[in-house]
Amino acid sequence: NHSPVCHSRHIHRTHPTPQIHPTCHYNPVDSHWWGQHHISDNVVMILDRENKRGLNKIETYERFRHNCEHSRDRLIEILYERQKNGQRVVGYGATAKSTTVLNYCKIGPDLVEFISDTTPIKQGKFSPGVHIPIRPYEDFKNKYPENALLFAWNHKKEILEKESDYKGHWMTHLYEEYI
Repeated sequence: NHSPVCHSRHIHRTHPTPQIHPTCHYNPVDSHWWGQHHISDNVVMILDRENKRGLNKIETYERFRHNCEHSRDRLIEILYERQKNGQRVVGYGATAKSTTVLNYCKIGPDLVEFISDTTPIKQGKFSPGVHIPIRPYEDFKNKYPENALLFAWNHKKEILEKESDYKGHWMTHLYEEYI
């Protein structure tokens, strides 16, 4: 008396023996079978690696949420502090990552004056959701702000080399990381 073959991926990540969703066939003798399909050794290896990193535990995701909220709150606090002290903050690099950070943190043009970007097609537009203007790189360089919020942090090394004349304060969304 077998259930229909499972066509969805309802595998609960506990190792060594995964618990399969009740509508799936499961062969308890060989834990490397998924319905009618063999689970490759690579999948088992990845599941094992994820389990060792705690990705099968809700506490891992609760800690991640807490860290995100803490970073968001601290970044907003720092931006308000800079604004209160009369300092300008300009974003550097209109990236997809910047859109995520700005929208999650609900940071708008009241805290970040504009985002500088060298891509002509982005210039004259606004950051999605929070409507921060995207302006040409020359606007950054011609009147350096006291603070630059680096959104293209994956290119930090190259940007810092390019911007060696900038004497202001670099920061990222990770409030601990001041460059």
